[in-house]
Amino acid sequence: MSAAFMVLVLLISAFLRLVTTRMRATGEEIARATQSVRASEELQIHLLNHNREEFLFALTKSKLHEAKLAEERAEIARWLSEAEEYIENEEEGVLYSEVSESIQSYLAAREQISRTRSPLDASTLGSASLDAAYSKATNLTKLNVQQVGDPFRAYVPMTP
Repeated sequence: MSAAFMVLVLLISAFLRLVTTRMRATGEEIARATQSVRASEELQIHLLNHNREEFLFALTKSKLHEAKLAEERAEIARWLSEAEEYIENEEEGVLYSEVSESIQSYLAAREQISRTRSPLDASTLGSASLDAAYSKATNLTKLNVQQVGDPFRAYVPMTP
């Protein structure tokens, strides 16, 4: 009787060890995916902030807006780098490359346009490159949000 009880206790403890190890791994996976979502959302925020500051600087030529422009460029670079750290698969890598390229195109276009056009023209012409960069960043966010839910799908069947 006691040998059977010991075997049962060992089996239960092995099972609990397995479950807690898997839960920890799943928690880490979810945390990583959540950070990836945050990085792509921050990219979107700073793209919009940069565009606004570019317009305000073109209107006012204020040192304040010029400084904020530099801050926003730095934040875009920071969050782009952060997003790169969370690439988990080929699909995300391809999308990250598209995001990075579209952001670089946006920044280059804004730089060129703002030096040669009126503030209103620059804002209008810059919108297309902003829209492209923002759209790519949105796609990255959507993919990352989907990945946050992926660990749960192994345990709970979800309807599409």
